[in-house]
Amino acid sequence: MSKSSLVVAFLLIVFGLFTVRFILFRDSPLESSELAVYGQVPDFSLIDSNANEFSSNQLKGKIWVADFIFTKCAGPCLAMSQKMAEFHKNFQKDDRVRMISVSVDPSRDSPQVLDAYASRYGADTNTW
Repeated sequence: MSKSSLVVAFLLIVFGLFTVRFILFRDSPLESSELAVYGQVPDFSLIDSNANEFSSNQLKGKIWVADFIFTKCAGPCLAMSQKMAEFHKNFQKDDRVRMISVSVDPSRDSPQVLDAYASRYGADTNTW
């Protein structure tokens, strides 16, 4: 057998092994469309940017996304808020979806400060 025939045979064997591996070990389709439940969020109550009480009851039956921020944060909070703003823009008209941003610095992040922060990101406070 010539050297070029050996190279071709070797490449065919490698290709065959990758093909068999792909067929045998590819991801199987999901058997259920239900998502796994990893835990439950306990009931909570917060003060929103309009100085009104906001509770977890307002989120029941909704799909919701939360992030934790503080308005003086110059690092990751900006990136998170920009991503939340993009998400908000895409789902703002979908009544099933709600977003909440929770301040981890409530002594500085008064309702007025949070309202200005929300305005900066174009938040519709009925859904975010």
